[in-house]
Amino acid sequence: MPPVEAIRFFERKGYRIGFDWRDVWQAEHARAFTVAKVTRLDLLETIRGEVDRALRDGLPYESFRRNLTPILQKARWWGVQTVIDPATGQVVEAELGSPRRLRIIFDTNLRTARAAGRWERIERNKARRPYLRYSQIQRPTRRDEHVPFHGLVRPVDDPVWDRIYPPNGWRCGCSVQALTERQAKRRGITPQAESRRILRDQTVYRNKRTGEVSNVTNGVHPAFDYHVGKAHMRGAGDALAGAVAGAEPEAARATLAEVIDGEAFADFLRDPEPHRAHPVMRLDEARAARAGIKSSVVNLSADALAAQRRRRPDLTVADYRALPFLGAAPDLIIRAGDRAYLLKRDGETWLAAEVSAAGALIDFRRIEAGEVRRLERAGRVVLRR
Repeated sequence: MPPVEAIRFFERKGYRIGFDWRDVWQAEHARAFTVAKVTRLDLLETIRGEVDRALRDGLPYESFRRNLTPILQKARWWGVQTVIDPATGQVVEAELGSPRRLRIIFDTNLRTARAAGRWERIERNKARRPYLRYSQIQRPTRRDEHVPFHGLVRPVDDPVWDRIYPPNGWRCGCSVQALTERQAKRRGITPQAESRRILRDQTVYRNKRTGEVSNVTNGVHPAFDYHVGKAHMRGAGDALAGAVAGAEPEAARATLAEVIDGEAFADFLRDPEPHRAHPVMRLDEARAARAGIKSSVVNLSADALAAQRRRRPDLTVADYRALPFLGAAPDLIIRAGDRAYLLKRDGETWLAAEVSAAGALIDFRRIEAGEVRRLERAGRVVLRR
């Protein structure tokens, strides 16, 4: 069966362009898909599509490599090439596509997606299985730096998991097992002093690309010193909104269109989590300013969606999936007091989104031409195409 939670984690990611692996840092990877030195969005989308297929269909690395290699070679993203580092302006020799790099892309994305999905299940079942055990694969190539973590048994809510929840490095094969209290006692619950010792055992690390300074847990690679499960669950909609707001317009549109076209958004429409919100539109900043909207990202909250479903039961998932395109290219924007109406022709009718000054979607519906004229008389037209 496809790993549903892992797929949902991967679907919610935006896009982020990065030249160096340190450009997109730690928990940012839970919000955005990136491949170092892929500076073209279309190529990033292609690679993401193959990772998504491997995750959904359970494809092995060899299938992933065979599918992607000719595409990357045709796009001339292959081998060692002379390129310009956009951060420094320096000309450098860099390895682009290669079997080694494809293995890292495949392995890292699938392991982190599965780890995030596993954490969602751990949180859901922690009343019955309140303990976790760290498990390192016992093989000749195991990492010595992860050996001190092996066999650790602590409660799910112990802060030690914030620092050592795997994966903890490139191609790290470590995992955690959820245990009942009886199983934990049989294994031997690790004293709290030991988990505190791990938390204190840190080294100061400076990311030379971003300048960010942080304390990194010894034994954990700096790029992986974050909790991928919690980063994913800590307001997935907020994380996605941040990724959309921080991206270039083209990348933001691609992110929203892909996420809203996926199953995770359909799940949100069917059963939204209370007090959560999902981004649905990224506005051009100049248009947003003219409309009196202070945020370039428009969010649909669970409460607003509940009201929508009562008022507009005829709207379908396909209707809601038109929201990113409405925000990207409205045919008409009308400003009325502390809110704005974004409208787009759709055959004989119009799609109309009512948005607050703070960037919240208040109402979304289909309207006739006569109602459009009434809105024009009641407000002020700030854009007409």
